[in-house]
Amino acid sequence: MNWKSFRFIILLLCFMAFTAQTYAQNDPEETTLDEMLEAAETFPNDPTIAYALGLHYGRENRLGLAILYLERAHLLSPLRKNIRDALHTVRIEARRRRADDMPAQTITEGEPAGIFWWRFFHVFSTRTYAFAFSAAIWIFFGLLAASRKMKAGARRDIIFTFSFLSLFVSLVAAAFWIGSFWTTEHHEPAVIVASSPNFVDAPDESARAHRQKNLYEGAVVVILEDRGEWRLLRLVDDEEVWVRAEIARSVLLRF
Repeated sequence: MNWKSFRFIILLLCFMAFTAQTYAQNDPEETTLDEMLEAAETFPNDPTIAYALGLHYGRENRLGLAILYLERAHLLSPLRKNIRDALHTVRIEARRRRADDMPAQTITEGEPAGIFWWRFFHVFSTRTYAFAFSAAIWIFFGLLAASRKMKAGARRDIIFTFSFLSLFVSLVAAAFWIGSFWTTEHHEPAVIVASSPNFVDAPDESARAHRQKNLYEGAVVVILEDRGEWRLLRLVDDEEVWVRAEIARSVLLRF
């Protein structure tokens, strides 16, 4: 790579970073939906853009899409209180609206089996776990090598202890790293975005459509299988239903 190519890449990265910062600093009310969606496609790992989209859809009473983007924002930045509060508020409103639509049936509280572990292993991003594992394992070997060159004494014992603490951190990071991949593979979360979702008994155009008390706009479900235009979902009451793929959008960042 010559100097001109390298300089072009640096300038392009600076421009992309500046654009992301500009979108993040804009008031969501002053940014159009098309602009926010374009920004989300360009910078899918920016929680501020996902948060702005969640607020936008929430103001439009499109609660399924609001929860979808707030879940994505929470996945990207799980420690931000404003994202957690907004997500909690919209979830309550989605359940209230569901109760108004089907007052004779009581909604099952909680989330589908597997979502707890998915959230547990995604407290931080997989890249964070990978970085923590790599850094801790290098620190372990470095401190271990240094302790072996030192004479016996308190200082060597301290270095030796810290080396094994680094090993412990690396093992924990590795466990969470593997757990995040495993739970994504087996418990992929999705959000129902249709206002009046129906399910069918089989993935077939001629299958009869039904309503289900725990299948409503904004409900968090687990994707079990994709089959063309259909998706097999697990609901909070462990019932498995087939729905159109477009009404159950994955929380994972697949723009």
